[in-house]
Amino acid sequence: VKELSLKEVVENAVKANAKSLIGNKIKIKIENLDQKIFSDEKWVLFILNQVISNAIKYKKEEAEISFCARCEKNEILLEIRDNGIGISPKDLPRITDKGYTGTTGRNYQKSTGMGLYLCKKLCSKLQLSFYIESKEEEYTKVTIGFPRNSMIFLNEECLQIIMYIHILVKTQISQWNLKFRKRSN
Repeated sequence: VKELSLKEVVENAVKANAKSLIGNKIKIKIENLDQKIFSDEKWVLFILNQVISNAIKYKKEEAEISFCARCEKNEILLEIRDNGIGISPKDLPRITDKGYTGTTGRNYQKSTGMGLYLCKKLCSKLQLSFYIESKEEEYTKVTIGFPRNSMIFLNEECLQIIMYIHILVKTQISQWNLKFRKRSN
């Protein structure tokens, strides 16, 4: 996990998909991405590639994908919105379930039901939020929330180490105090 430029990560994902985006005549809009995020670049690129791939698969005429960031109190939210065929309301609650393809996946393209499942799992591992909203025949919006600072990554193991060090220091100070008192007497 390191500090990354959100704009550079998004631009790299767009470049990686340039051939498909150009071949499918998909317009890209990038707005307000001059933000710093904390994450693992390789896995964030994997997630973005999957979202872009889905937007390409389920596009309509005059297709467009927009990338926009906004700041909330504790996180930077990256919103990726397409104007494709959208997701059925009955499918939306299950689209990140392992192996779930839904009506759209079965009707339009061969779908494994693994892409969004992996995105959700990776976001969880990276301590990122991951939300999808959609309106059938209008849009799909994927929102990924990145922590505003790197302190969020202090996991349970790190906290245990910090507590252990705190106890050691406290014990050492107590021992010094005892030695000092003995010398004073």
